[in-house]
This record gives sequence, structure tokens and C-alpha cells, in this order.
Amino acid sequence: MVFGRILAATDGTDAWVRGVERAATLIARDGCEELLLLTAVSMPLQIAAAAATDEYVIESHVERMAQESLAPAIDVLRRMKVGAKVKAALGLAEEVVVAAAR
Repeated sequence: MVFGRILAATDGTDAWVRGVERAATLIARDGCEELLLLTAVSMPLQIAAAAATDEYVIESHVERMAQESLAPAIDVLRRMKVGAKVKAALGLAEEVVVAAAR
């Protein structure tokens, strides 16, 4: 089966990284048009409260959490020489993934 686009969501755990590796294999084998590597970053209540006064707090939290979640998957893609769009979104994982899939 040939796919036009593949969405690979990851949280940085081994199970999710294996899913990204499988998506990269499909991309490399089938010449798929696009791979979107996605992670969702949730916002703890303490940070949300602090963010009311400091927008930098949100940005730094999202960036740090996204880098931690995406790093293992990006390593897999580099090793397999597969390119991807990379996206980090703020919100609940199930909502972020469904929205990206649409």
C-alpha cells in the first residue's frame, strides 16, 4: 500500500519511537509525499497560572518539552535519512493528534 501522507505522533517513549521508525520505513520504501512528526505538550496548571503574567514561561516550557519528546524520533529519522515536517502543539495529545489528522 502506498501512502500520500503519514502522521507520526510521538511522546518520546520507546513504543512511539518504534512507530516513527515504522513510518520512516514506509516513507523510504514507498516514496511517500509527506511525513508529519507531531508531539503534544500539555500545560501544567502552575505554568498556566504563571503565564498570565509572563508569556515567555509558556514558550520556554513548550520548547523544552517538545525537544525532549521529539529528540529520539528525530534521531531515528536522521539515521534513516528521512525528512519530515516537525510540529509541536500545545494541548491534550488526543485532541492535537485528531486535529492534525484532519
